[in-house]
Amino acid sequence: MIDHIHQWFRLTPSFSPKLVHFMKRITNTTKNHKVLEPFLGASTTVIECMKEGIDCVGIDINPVFVKVGQVAIQWDLDVDNLRRTNKEILKKYHESIIGIDKLDLLNFCNKFNVEIPKIHKPEKWWRDDVLKRILLIKKFIYELENERVKHFFYVGLISKVVDVANVNRSHPTLTFCDRSKDKIDVESEIFSKFEVMIKDIENAKTIINPGKAQVVEGDSTNISELKLLYDKFDRVFTSPPYPNRYSYVWETRPQLYFGDIFDKPSQAADLDIKTIGGTWGKATSNLAKGIEKPINAEVGKIMDSVCAEIRQKDNLMANYVMKFFNLLYLQIKEMKKHLNDEAMCCYVVGNSRIKDVEIYTDILLADLFFSLGYTIPKIVRIRKRIGRRKLYEAIVIAKK
Repeated sequence: MIDHIHQWFRLTPSFSPKLVHFMKRITNTTKNHKVLEPFLGASTTVIECMKEGIDCVGIDINPVFVKVGQVAIQWDLDVDNLRRTNKEILKKYHESIIGIDKLDLLNFCNKFNVEIPKIHKPEKWWRDDVLKRILLIKKFIYELENERVKHFFYVGLISKVVDVANVNRSHPTLTFCDRSKDKIDVESEIFSKFEVMIKDIENAKTIINPGKAQVVEGDSTNISELKLLYDKFDRVFTSPPYPNRYSYVWETRPQLYFGDIFDKPSQAADLDIKTIGGTWGKATSNLAKGIEKPINAEVGKIMDSVCAEIRQKDNLMANYVMKFFNLLYLQIKEMKKHLNDEAMCCYVVGNSRIKDVEIYTDILLADLFFSLGYTIPKIVRIRKRIGRRKLYEAIVIAKK
């Protein structure tokens, strides 16, 4: 099934394809509309729009999501060529793994001309035997001449490096664990993934007249700086980060460094500073200093009382909340320049509780939209969040 493309990259939290169809229905979206997704994530909106014959552009500041998304929309790839290439990589792998466990990691890297990922303490992330094997597969992928095919297998590999790592996926974050006695079958994990992805592309070819799609790396608070497929959009279907200190940058560190996107520890921290909701490493240090002020009087009217209540207990978290909504305001303001008249926006958001202060994200977001001249036809509270009392998710619907 084509829906399996959504599973190429495991992203927690992310929203369901069913939500895209719900937003499409309540906004009367047709194939004549252009859709913008300013927080791409796992590419759910873009993939579903393509399936429905709707043109869509996705933006994300995280390069991992962008690389995955750019492959997930390439339904014109030659399936027979992908299968041949998969067999070639597997053959080279089988020829090369003989005797590698007798080599220490440094000698292995010298022999095969590969480098250990520049992530902090790589030995915490992967056992030596596992790291050798995934580095070999990466080497053979990098040697491919066809760039689109190389990108396809690259995405398949980086999507699995966490599954063979010394981590648990404790919802919603990664935590280190001891896997020294586990059987980690790198070959099965990686090459099975490639086979599934190839089958998914084959199934995608059954879609008649899919929508045009574009995935772009960039900051959604500065859309005007990006080269997009369209200048104006009629719909926005998205789910920005929630104000809960979850860092998408922190959770994608294995891919950022194993995939050679970053090679310096500071790069991930610097990216997190720029993200909406980023509060890891240097971002936390910055937020612990001074007082984060509202970006203007309008945001102040909306956020001052909430942040003042939090600040009585924790200055850092008050600054975090203010920064979060300051950046959301900038994103909505910037986006407005790229929306046609009567355009409709659907934002899936979750409320939070910070220092026992309720953050009603849907209400606050609606106030931000209203302050920028949008109307708010409806707020739909869609579900309670599992395991958390009084926490829920909602769709804020705003109209230009």
